Amino acid sequence: LVFGEHDSLTRPDLGEQMAARIKDCEFKIIPKSGHLINLEQSELFTETMLEFLLKIAVRLDRYLPGVRLTRWLPSGSQHR
Repeated sequence: LVFGEHDSLTRPDLGEQMAARIKDCEFKIIPKSGHLINLEQSELFTETMLEFLLKIAVRLDRYLPGVRLTRWLPSGSQHR
């Protein structure tokens, strides 16, 4: 779950409560942003999402070796 530090519509404390109820949930607060995180802190939001998606790709590669979602990563990548 990703929440903006100053989000008044969906407050970060609600996100923490949600994350506590979701098994293996990752929770991140993006500083200096409100509800429109992807617009207000686009670079940090994109980095956060890519990091999460790469973790998922690595996990899926372990269970679905024929799919090889990480094949497009540069050799030597820390996510391989």
